[in-house]
Amino acid sequence: MKPNPELLMTAARTLGHTVEQCLFVGDSTTDIFGANAAGMPVIGYANKPHKIDEFRQLGADQVVTSMASIAAALIDVGGG
Repeated sequence: MKPNPELLMTAARTLGHTVEQCLFVGDSTTDIFGANAAGMPVIGYANKPHKIDEFRQLGADQVVTSMASIAAALIDVGGG
């Protein structure tokens, strides 16, 4: 269960990638904690205004407030 990073690490291995090559999009603090614990880049989807600062403080690589913003954040976090 989140925030245990094992699920994310297992998913990356199953896909034949390292956790650094993957990216997680989450909408809860446990999502951010889990991704950070796994060493996986994470986009925080702040579907409520109070989550914006919270996700930034927890170390999300990017924080978005709409699903439409996720594509741009993916490009930014992915390096191109």
